[in-house]
Amino acid sequence: MASTSASSRAPLASRPSQSRISDNSAGSSSAPRPKQDKRRAANLLRDYYGLSSDAPSTSQSPAPSSDDASTTTSAPKIDLRSLLSSSSLSVLLGKESELIVQIRQLDGERQSLVYNHHHELVAASDTIRNMKLKSESLDPSLDSLKTSFETMSNLASNLEVLRSSASNPKAAQPSDTSDLDPLRDLEPIVALPATLSDLIECRLDAS
Repeated sequence: MASTSASSRAPLASRPSQSRISDNSAGSSSAPRPKQDKRRAANLLRDYYGLSSDAPSTSQSPAPSSDDASTTTSAPKIDLRSLLSSSSLSVLLGKESELIVQIRQLDGERQSLVYNHHHELVAASDTIRNMKLKSESLDPSLDSLKTSFETMSNLASNLEVLRSSASNPKAAQPSDTSDLDPLRDLEPIVALPATLSDLIECRLDAS
């Protein structure tokens, strides 16, 4: 009888230990879930911001110089570990949604800037094209103006010859008077107003 009572007590005594083991196993299986959720959120954030691919390169990169350190200190930093340790999953998802909204706003502003600069570039190209067409239309006027300047220079040289001959009539008496024709010398002067008016009309038509 004593042996049977002892054997009946042994399973009863072992049952609480089994229940404790089951409770501990259940607690241990439920405990890693928040850590797994945090790791999953951390992996998602690393994949979204491209931090996982940059991690090996940053570890192998050489130590930055003083100039690089001064430039990097001014740049904004994201302490991902402290953010993950101090915030819950809902807070992290809220931060992610805020960042997505900001990224979309920046993308829209970038597209608007590109469109505005493209419009200004098209307007500048149209202006250059119009200036080129107007400059090509001014070529005949420039040619006629060049001819008029040549005529005026010839006239000035002829007038200088006449002035010198008038100041020294005895020394400048020609052997043959047929070479000097006053009407021929004065003809460019008479035609000068008409030439200038034609140039002005050509300039107005070109503009």
